[in-house]
Amino acid sequence: MSNSEDRVLVLIQLNGGNDGLNMVIPWIQYDGLSKVRPTLMLPETSVLKMTDKTGLHPSMTGLKDYLMMKRWL
Repeated sequence: MSNSEDRVLVLIQLNGGNDGLNMVIPWIQYDGLSKVRPTLMLPETSVLKMTDKTGLHPSMTGLKDYLMMKRWL
C-alpha cells in the first residue's frame, strides 16, 4: 500500500551530451555561430524553420508538428 507521504526519487543518468544550439537553432545568430562553430553547425537548408528567429534540428519533426498543432508557433 502507498502512503500519501511516500516519496520516490528517480535519477536518470545519460551518457553523452545534447548540443542545445543544434537542437533549437537561433536563426538570428546563425552567421555568427557558423563562424565560431564551423564543424558543428547544421547546414542552413536542413534546419526546420519555426519562426524568423528560431529553427529546430531536422530530426525534430514530431516536436514541430506538436507545437504547430498546439498553435505555439
